[in-house]
Amino acid sequence: MIGLVDCNNFFVSCERIFAPELEGRPVAVLSNSDGVVVARSAELKALNIPMGEPYFRLKPLAEQLGIVFRSSNYELYADISRRVMMILREESPVVEQYSIDEAFLRLNFTTREETATFAEHLRAKILRWVGMPVSIGIAPTRTLAKIANHLGKKEGRGCFLWPEEMASAKEILRRIPPEEIWGIGGRTAAKLWRMGLRNAEQLSQWDFQETAQKFGVCLGRTVAELQGHEAISWEGFGDATDSTTCSRVFGQPVTELATLREAIATYAEKASARLREMRRKAQGCTVFLIYYPEYAPHPMDGGYAVRSVLFPHPTWNNGEINHRILPVLPEIFSKGRRYKKGGVTFWGLQAENQLPGELFEEMEQGRGAIAERALEVMDDLNKTYGKGTLRPLAGGLDDTAWRMRRDFLTPRYTTSWHDLPVAW
Repeated sequence: MIGLVDCNNFFVSCERIFAPELEGRPVAVLSNSDGVVVARSAELKALNIPMGEPYFRLKPLAEQLGIVFRSSNYELYADISRRVMMILREESPVVEQYSIDEAFLRLNFTTREETATFAEHLRAKILRWVGMPVSIGIAPTRTLAKIANHLGKKEGRGCFLWPEEMASAKEILRRIPPEEIWGIGGRTAAKLWRMGLRNAEQLSQWDFQETAQKFGVCLGRTVAELQGHEAISWEGFGDATDSTTCSRVFGQPVTELATLREAIATYAEKASARLREMRRKAQGCTVFLIYYPEYAPHPMDGGYAVRSVLFPHPTWNNGEINHRILPVLPEIFSKGRRYKKGGVTFWGLQAENQLPGELFEEMEQGRGAIAERALEVMDDLNKTYGKGTLRPLAGGLDDTAWRMRRDFLTPRYTTSWHDLPVAW
């Protein structure tokens, strides 16, 4: 059997761990620069406030409705996720993280009673050790486990074990429309609706091999999984992606090239640290800037500027990366424009142990070893004392001119010594 562990209202629950007074209150977690709602508590959903609602529309209603706002605290969320995943790896021999708040487990119990008991034990342990409420769906395949997890949340059980009886399983699938099936996107769902398919039970009656031939292997696998056959192998699932991006909306419009250079250097450093954590090196990078429209004295449309850079060899060294990407910024910078966002995307990622050899590799080994050791020291210090403790000078000493606005940011309780609660 496969279990899907999903943290309930993850961002909101992270905020509530250190602020239990938020329990029972409508909480909204906002996006970059406090733009729109990206996470909602159950109480906020009950007010019919949709995902993506702009903050400026909710602000006048906050006092009347009792809404509590929080800025996205990425450092806190990432660390809470890490703690949950550590517990999962202690309890299960096979764990594959699917997202920041979800993971699939391989469960090898002999009876349904043992499986259900383990699931309840796991939920209680994560809640007791981390303070995070989770739901667990258990089924023969990942697609069915997704549905089971949804039912566990919806029905308030917390855990849902897929029924053995065929009639009960079919009844569940009849309640699931195509757009709610894991792996089916909006276009495919619309196409299935036009064909007269109304639920997952109807889709499960298709022949998965014919489906793969007519509609593609992805939908074929979905049909097989709905029939109870594992169609997605564990090998390679959850591997690092082929690209990684770091971008932010600036806290205020940026008009100076020097300021943009500092912001891009900082984003490149954050993304390269992520590469080192993934143990993958990038073959190149794309730098992008997004600017506002102008209305006076001459109307100009908003837009974006992009430039890609190919590195001489795959790297995760932010010193080498900045040396290559910062010189291209003057080529895409337009004086007089107000920039609202910038970022970097690393692509062509290759695993460290799969990199091809270089002709003059031995000549560079000495300098390369010193640079690698310096990066290790920097990463270790930032893990120990908090992100940003040690950073490249190219990022500047003062980021107030472009730093992302987070007016409702809570402390980084678990990753920064300066943010630890003080008991008097």
